Amino acid sequence: MAKPFAIAFGSFILLIMDFGCNMPAIMGTRVMRSRPLRLLNILIIPFALLIFV
Repeated sequence: MAKPFAIAFGSFILLIMDFGCNMPAIMGTRVMRSRPLRLLNILIIPFALLIFV
């Protein structure tokens, strides 16, 4: 059975920042503790506009 897609609250804030510019949002992932979560967010951020529209 597939796991539901879930992100941390800090990730959600970064996705909101993405509407202005991708670079600050990607640089904001530096504060995340988990490397896999950080990489997942870096890959998702450029497509956040497509996800929320």
